[in-house]
Amino acid sequence: MGKPSIFSKNYNKQVKRRRKVRFVSIGVIAVCIGTGALYLSDNMFIFEVAKEKVISVLKLNKDSNKEIDDIEAQEEVQKVDNTEEETLAKEEKPESKVQRSQGVDLGSNITANIILSDESSKTTIIDVEKNPNLEFNISDKKDAVVILNKETQDMFLWTLDGKLEDITKKEFIDTENNKYPKAKQLSLNPNLVWAAKPTFISENKILYLSKLPWFDANHKLFVWTYDISKKTHALALDKRLQGDNIKVIESNGEKVKLEIDGQAISITLDGRVIP
Repeated sequence: MGKPSIFSKNYNKQVKRRRKVRFVSIGVIAVCIGTGALYLSDNMFIFEVAKEKVISVLKLNKDSNKEIDDIEAQEEVQKVDNTEEETLAKEEKPESKVQRSQGVDLGSNITANIILSDESSKTTIIDVEKNPNLEFNISDKKDAVVILNKETQDMFLWTLDGKLEDITKKEFIDTENNKYPKAKQLSLNPNLVWAAKPTFISENKILYLSKLPWFDANHKLFVWTYDISKKTHALALDKRLQGDNIKVIESNGEKVKLEIDGQAISITLDGRVIP
């Protein structure tokens, strides 16, 4: 029987069949040689030859067994390697991420293109396409975004349900109930900051900057907040919350850390300074 090719589809079966045939052949040869040796036992030379033949055949069978054992061991190693490769492939497979753009008409010929991510069947807001006329801030839960049209100073709130709300303070009313419409004041004072830098400080409140209650463009900035559920604007009256340069550093949903003209100061969500 010829030696099976390692490229054969049934290589392992052929090797095992070859092993069985060889084992039977070895038995027959051993019996024949042993019988001949008994009849010729008076001839020591022939006996020694017979013994060497038996030893040679047994050694050949041992080598054959070792060859098959090596093949089976290699098969087990290959199975382990394949399993590890399949496991790594599953672990390294990235989650499918689908991004899309949602155009939102803000009026005044301005469209905000909001970038959404659909990952693991959950939609979130991840960005707004760059536009020199827009400022924006995304809520911590990534389910709402506040957008400011810097040219008109109008503020908008857009949520994942597709709802767009104009949250601009349309007019300022002083303590004597005098009304000052935004459009008129900006026409009289083009450099007046009516609204700037809107930032979520909680899921229900947005902080923004304004020079109201003053209409002088050279006056300092004030801290204002917008309550989303109540739809109301409120001025932080503490004089320590006025400055030429005000930044929101961080917010944990309970208090807000600000930097006002280089000085760190913390406030509550209602605009009260924390000692």
